[in-house]
Amino acid sequence: MVPSSFVLINLFLFVYASNGFVMVKANATPSRQPYADTIYPLTAGWEQTIATGARYGGVSKSEYRVSSDVWRLEKVKCKIVAAGRLTGIDPAILAAIASRGSEAGYQLNSRGYNYHSATKYGYMQLSTTRNHVVTSGGPSGQPHFDQAAKVLRSALEYVEDHRSYWQKAMQVKAGIAAYDVGVHNYIIPSTSSIDMQTSNKDYSNDVLARAKYLRRKGIF
Repeated sequence: MVPSSFVLINLFLFVYASNGFVMVKANATPSRQPYADTIYPLTAGWEQTIATGARYGGVSKSEYRVSSDVWRLEKVKCKIVAAGRLTGIDPAILAAIASRGSEAGYQLNSRGYNYHSATKYGYMQLSTTRNHVVTSGGPSGQPHFDQAAKVLRSALEYVEDHRSYWQKAMQVKAGIAAYDVGVHNYIIPSTSSIDMQTSNKDYSNDVLARAKYLRRKGIF
């Protein structure tokens, strides 16, 4: 059962193709100020720095990369949806994090850790240096997705508490960034530099672009 002191955030991403905007709709329990319907500029998506120092990518790259992971995400869809229900977080965002972090399991070794980082575990790439990672059920088990969703919710609530005057959509974006960096490591910046501390400096932008794609295609 979800503690009443926690926020239940139901996020639904919708695409406004005509104007390049995304809507995040969310509701919360009366214990906190409910999330309002919020419209904000389309996320910048995934970026990559090349040898010259220039960066390229964008939403289309995020969509291409997550589209390659869809068949793996489908295999764990029920677990992701269940974790979303447990915590009130949009399953599309959880699925997008799994896609960004581990390519929905493709980048995991036989023990469930990332090939490139021995401190990142499971589909959701939970940091073993910041969390007492639950390994029962394996890297794609329900306990793993539940724990990751709770970590994300804590990050969302942390940002909400410390930036209560921000628009809700920006709080969500910063909460996703804090999930990547670690709540206690994340120095909440201005709304224009939310990703400056994240992996590749594009984490929340990339995750939101992938989540929007999964919603638009009706996958999550």
